[in-house]
Amino acid sequence: MINLFFIFFFGHILYIIAKKISPEKDKAYVSWIIVGGYATRLAIKYISIVTSEGKEVEVVDAMSYLRMASLFAKIWSFKGIHYLTYDDSTSLPILCALPINIFAFFIYIGNDISEKITLTTELTCTASVAFSACLASLNLYHLSYTCTGNTKKSLLSLLATTFFPSFISFTCDTTKEGFVNLFIVSTFASSIRLIKKIDIFQQTTIILSIIGLWYSRPYYVGIIPFILLTFILQTFQKKYHSFFNYSFFIVPILFLLIYTPLLSYIIANTEEKISDEAVANTISANSQGGSGILLASPSSRMGALHLKTIYFLFGPFPWDNFSSSIFFQLSKIENLYWLILFYQGIRGFIQLCKKDVFASLIVLFFLSFIIYLNAPVLSNLGLAVRMRIPFVLLVTGFLTCWNSEKKKEEQSIALSVIKPK
Repeated sequence: MINLFFIFFFGHILYIIAKKISPEKDKAYVSWIIVGGYATRLAIKYISIVTSEGKEVEVVDAMSYLRMASLFAKIWSFKGIHYLTYDDSTSLPILCALPINIFAFFIYIGNDISEKITLTTELTCTASVAFSACLASLNLYHLSYTCTGNTKKSLLSLLATTFFPSFISFTCDTTKEGFVNLFIVSTFASSIRLIKKIDIFQQTTIILSIIGLWYSRPYYVGIIPFILLTFILQTFQKKYHSFFNYSFFIVPILFLLIYTPLLSYIIANTEEKISDEAVANTISANSQGGSGILLASPSSRMGALHLKTIYFLFGPFPWDNFSSSIFFQLSKIENLYWLILFYQGIRGFIQLCKKDVFASLIVLFFLSFIIYLNAPVLSNLGLAVRMRIPFVLLVTGFLTCWNSEKKKEEQSIALSVIKPK
C-alpha cells in the first residue's frame, strides 16, 4: 500500500509545481498537461503488464534493471539500506547505479524481496521515471516562459515535449531515461539562468545534476568544462569581481576536476567510447536489434560519420526499410513531426544568437556535445531515437519558443530576464 501512496504522491507534487511556476491564466492548462503526461506513462505501463502477463515479452533494459534492483533489495534486507555501486557488485556498471538503487528502494519498502515483484511495485518504479520525465518538461517550460515572455509558445512547447512519442515510449518503463534527461535538462536550464543572475540554488542544482549524471550516464559529465568556459568568457564582459560570484559553482567543480579521478575518468571514458575499437564493438552489439543501419567502414569512428550524424538527428526516413516492426514504422511518422520542430528550433536559435551570445553558446555546447558522443557509435535506429531525446527536448522545449516576432515591450521584458546587466 505504501507504494500506491508514492504513485499519487508523485502526481500531486507535479500538480503543485505546475501551479506554482505557471502564469495565472495558464495554471489550469499547465497542470493538466503535466498530470496528463504522467498518467499517460503509467497507463501505458499498466496496459503492457496486463496484456503481457504469462508471455515472454521483455524490454531488455527495463527487466535487467528490475532484476538487479531486486538483488539490491535482498542485500539491504541483510545489511540495511545503503547506496550500492559497481564496487559492491561486479555485475553492476556505474552507468546505471542511481536508477537501480531508486528501484531497489521501492521493492524494499514494498516487501517484494522474497516474492515476484508485484504490479503495484513495478508501477511505482515506473512512476519515479515518469515523474522525472515530466519534471524535465516543466523545467524547460519555466525556462522558456521566463526567458521569452511568450506564454503561448511556451505552453505549446510544454505540450510538445511532454507528449513527444519517443519520449513517452522510453519513460513509461523501468529504464533510466527519465532520470538522465532530467539531469541533462536541469544542468542546461540552471546554466542559462545563471547567466542572468547569480543564484546559489541554481549552482547547487547544477552540481547535484552532474552527480546524478555521474551515476546514470557518466560521459555526459564531460560538458562541465564547456559550461565553465562560458561563465569565464562572460566574466571578461562584466566586472572582474563577478568571477567571485560564481565561486560557489566554479571552485567545487574545479576541485573535482583536479583532485579526484573525475577528469581522468571523463577523458578515458569518452576516448574509449569513440575509439575505433569501441565503435566497432558497439556497432556490432547495437546492430543485433533488427534495425541496424548498414554504414560504410563501420569499424572506424570517422567511417560514414556524416551519414551517422544525419541518421542520429533525423532517422529513420520514410524510404528506409530496415525493419518491419511497428516501432520502426511509427518512428518514421514521428520524424516528420520532429523535422518541423527542428526547423522552428533553427530559426529560434538564430533569434537567440542576436539577443544573448552566452546563452546561445551554452545551447551550442550542449547540442554539439550530444551529437559528438552518440553519432559515431550509431548503428541501431532504436538506440538513435532513444539517445536523441535530450537533443529533441532542448530544441523543442527551449529554442522553438524564440521563433516569434513580438512587440517591443514584450521583447524588452524577455531580454531583461536573460540579458546580464
